[in-house]
Amino acid sequence: MVTFRVEVRYLPGVEDPEALTIKRNLKILGYDSVSDVKMARIYDLTFENEKDAHTQVEKLARDLLSNPVINSYTITKTGE
Repeated sequence: MVTFRVEVRYLPGVEDPEALTIKRNLKILGYDSVSDVKMARIYDLTFENEKDAHTQVEKLARDLLSNPVINSYTITKTGE
């Protein structure tokens, strides 16, 4: 078995409404020193067979887990 982690983030310049809401609420709660908040979605995908697993992860990240217009993603092999 092999495991990959896919991290999906917004591209620079794309507004992240959830992160903006958290940032605003942190200010309301008195956390004035927080200057920025960034969000990411993390997917851990485990494959039975390592053969072609990285190719499959790349395709999943590109076609299903992210939107290339607003997202970037990174793939990391995390375990065997």
